[in-house]
Amino acid sequence: MMSNYFTHFVLLVGFTLMACTGDDTRMPKQRMFPHVAYPLKKDTSFTHGECPFTFTFPSYLVYRQDSFFLVKNR
Repeated sequence: MMSNYFTHFVLLVGFTLMACTGDDTRMPKQRMFPHVAYPLKKDTSFTHGECPFTFTFPSYLVYRQDSFFLVKNR
């Protein structure tokens, strides 16, 4: 009965010493989020003489007419 207590004590002390060794103290990472600078959104109205509709699009969008599909001499 005495050896059972001694065995448990030795295991408890051994596990405690193994858990407390080492110098690498773990620190949690700070929460850092990337700063993204989005352009200001200003809506621009799109009206074109050949299109029977209008819509709005952001001002940072570049509108460029594709000349392959809109050929005038068909």
